[in-house]
Amino acid sequence: MTTVLRKVVRSLASLLVALAILQLTSCLQPLPPAKTMFQAQPEVRVGLILGRSVIHLQTPEPFSVHDAAGTVLAQNERGMNWTLRLAPAERGASRRALELTNEETKKKIILPSGFEIHTDRIGVKESTAAQGQSTLPSYAGRMRFLLKSDTAIAVINILPVEKYLSGVVPAEMSPSFPFDALKAQAIASRSEVLYKLAKPLPNQGYDICADMGCQVYAGLGRKSKVVDRAIRETQGLVLKVGEEVVTAPYSSSCGGHTENNESVWAGNARSHLRGVFDGKGSPEFASQLANEEAVRKWLASVPPAYCYIGADVTARSLEYARGYFRWQVERTADDLAAHLKKKTGENFGELLDLLPLKRGASGRVTRLRVAGSKKSFEITGELAIRQALAPQSLPSAMFVIDKSVSLTNSGATKFTFRGGGRGHGVGMCQVGAAVMALRGKAYDAIVRHYYTDARLTRVY
Repeated sequence: MTTVLRKVVRSLASLLVALAILQLTSCLQPLPPAKTMFQAQPEVRVGLILGRSVIHLQTPEPFSVHDAAGTVLAQNERGMNWTLRLAPAERGASRRALELTNEETKKKIILPSGFEIHTDRIGVKESTAAQGQSTLPSYAGRMRFLLKSDTAIAVINILPVEKYLSGVVPAEMSPSFPFDALKAQAIASRSEVLYKLAKPLPNQGYDICADMGCQVYAGLGRKSKVVDRAIRETQGLVLKVGEEVVTAPYSSSCGGHTENNESVWAGNARSHLRGVFDGKGSPEFASQLANEEAVRKWLASVPPAYCYIGADVTARSLEYARGYFRWQVERTADDLAAHLKKKTGENFGELLDLLPLKRGASGRVTRLRVAGSKKSFEITGELAIRQALAPQSLPSAMFVIDKSVSLTNSGATKFTFRGGGRGHGVGMCQVGAAVMALRGKAYDAIVRHYYTDARLTRVY
């Protein structure tokens, strides 16, 4: 073997040994952490209008029109008021198109489903009845228009998540609330939308709706500098359990105790959505609220809960909440029976009694028996129960029932509901968060209090 060949062999051997050592070392090292799903701020598709035949638009600035692939179909279009409707069907056409009409010039543009309008600001309303109004609800970002059926058009606002939040947070919490409460609200709302982005619904065309069924989104209508600052200072911060961004529901006032998620909605129990006392420690019988007598004692008392607006809370923005910590609603038996029949479709005859059968951790009624002279039946679900018992819905399902009877025939004459709180009670109590902030609690302490077992993580 020549000297040169021996050197080559030795070099190859050394290289093989080095590669073996490197492979062994890499096996012993922990794997790098999985990359977060959101490496940059994502866009969100907000369903503003999910099915109407006529849409009215206002465009104060010139705009361009693009198809679903991004191709420019028209540009530098001008005119304040426009109407969008289905275009007349062409003979032999297999697909319907959309017709955009300038109300001043009567110019018509025929456009395909999925087209977008790009401009700085656009007003949108679902009826031509809005024509002549000085302004319509306005939005930033791209506006997409989808033909959902032969008669229905959907309007989807597409914009970055942080801009979306500037239209959500002031619609869900008053900008006059303490700053750290606004920051906590921004984190909860951001978690909600990123949770939905991580679990998209198929064939919807949007990621999240714009009303109370998801989160109220007001576009540019309630812009607030202090809210925008709260959003900036928490940019990218969300709640996670493990590696999952989690849903972060909230309600107005929990009445002193929050509720377990599975008691209100279908699905498994979530570790970060456990019912907790809304204060320090745990007062007597706060852990026993699934029991009828404990709920009666609870509602007759004033536990030291954050959402209780006592004399020490002087913020004017929280005055409205005084009437929700404890409340009372009275209904005559006849009025209540008529409403129950309308809401449930049940013909139960004369209303004899209402009997709570099951309660959640906060004392909220989740199963109610309606006893009638002809039949009895049950209503299941916190919201369904609230809606069945009052025309505008009871403030919450945390209530007890007292029945008044006639002295002559012992029939029911009146039902009195004594309750606490406003809303479903799962997750963050917004009034409680505000009082916590007034008492010096920072936003991270607020979200930890309401979302047990969740951690704050910045995802972009």
